[in-house]
Amino acid sequence: MSAEASNSDDLNYIKDDCKICHRYLRDTRSMSLVEAAKVFQRMPQAGRREIFKKAIAAKEAHKKLLEKTPIQKPQVQSPPPKPLVQTPKVTQVIYKKPSPLKATARPERQGKEEETGSKLYSLNIPQKDLALLKKVAKEEGESVSTLIRMAIKKHLKERAEG
Repeated sequence: MSAEASNSDDLNYIKDDCKICHRYLRDTRSMSLVEAAKVFQRMPQAGRREIFKKAIAAKEAHKKLLEKTPIQKPQVQSPPPKPLVQTPKVTQVIYKKPSPLKATARPERQGKEEETGSKLYSLNIPQKDLALLKKVAKEEGESVSTLIRMAIKKHLKERAEG
């Protein structure tokens, strides 16, 4: 066995030992596994050895407890078998004609943009301006959208007259 393989095996054992200690700290101190790893890392070497001894002892005690306690599978009773029922033989199958489909869905909006000459357009407005627009719209009894359209028409008209 080469020296590198031996070092790799030793590191795996050390990692496994650390994991045992982390789980022991997690379970005994009611903390997360990450916190337990940090606590273990900050401990002095003597403290780590003590935790490792306690963790191994706890692991062995747990194994012995599991060996003493037989695991019993719950007995499930299967339902009684159902009596076989003979189904009548069908010699002729009658198919029903499908009824004509009724239009229940809402019709799509076709040609509305062409009819009205309008199109939906998204617009970002500063909060202050929007608050003022809402206030004016409430005073005049109009919607914000109507006020925006009126302002755009007025601006385009003034520009065309220019």
